[in-house]
Amino acid sequence: MPDEVTGFDVTVSGAGGEASLGDRLDDFYAPAVSLNRLRDSGGAAATPPDLLLRALAAPEVKVRHIPLLDILRSAYRDLGHEDR
Repeated sequence: MPDEVTGFDVTVSGAGGEASLGDRLDDFYAPAVSLNRLRDSGGAAATPPDLLLRALAAPEVKVRHIPLLDILRSAYRDLGHEDR
């Protein structure tokens, strides 16, 4: 059957056989799996806020004779507190 907009016969072939494009658009954006899988389960382990600083090599930069890593570490740990 010709498409209303283009006037062409638009069919889609797939595992389910041939169907019109209009029929396939109805389920095109439907997720293949349940979206409940994507919800936070609450069981994930907390990541330490200064993990990035631990993973990278310490720079040789000092601020007023204090290593930059020490200054950043306290700031990163403050980010981890939820009450602030």
